[in-house]
Amino acid sequence: ADPSLRGEVTGELRDVVSERGSLQRYAKECVFPDDGYLPETYPHALCAALHVEMISKPGFPFPVFGVVHVRNTITQRRRIGSDETVSITARLSEPRSVWTGYEYDLVSHVETDAERVWSEVTTFLVRAKVNATSRPPTGPKLPDPADGREEWFVDSAQGRRFALASWDFNTIHISSTLAKLFGFGSAIAHGMWMLARGAAALAALDGVDA
Repeated sequence: ADPSLRGEVTGELRDVVSERGSLQRYAKECVFPDDGYLPETYPHALCAALHVEMISKPGFPFPVFGVVHVRNTITQRRRIGSDETVSITARLSEPRSVWTGYEYDLVSHVETDAERVWSEVTTFLVRAKVNATSRPPTGPKLPDPADGREEWFVDSAQGRRFALASWDFNTIHISSTLAKLFGFGSAIAHGMWMLARGAAALAALDGVDA
């Protein structure tokens, strides 16, 4: 299939207010404090339904099933109060070839009172056979673990719990049977859960602002 977008693919949400119960569920699952502010990863959950709607539009050239979230970059300019009303805009970039298929960037912005307070670049992968010149990424060199490292126990229901907390119901996270259809050995943990859990752990350290 031609990987190019069929026209501009954008989305918008206005007058978004975080629902108290949903926010508490997310904070509990990721071990964030209930301190009157949104966790820095929570706006991604607010964008979830919009993102799914955008990659489900006719302008996106592939079926939504099988699209994999591979990485994201978050910029938070200030903390967002849990009762603030925000607006969300997003746009989908043209694809680029990588060694496993095609990558698309979803660029999202959160604003309140015309002030941009949070931005994110979410990268999705569509697996395909391509003639890409790139090679498999080697990944960053990880530092040696610190003496005060944490161990997290992740049970088999973690994917389902985080799906309910974040509105990310991608089947590779909640069903081992369906995950195997996409090349995984079993249901895998959400990458956004690992990022959020890590951010919460860093924020809990004295003198560290995640």
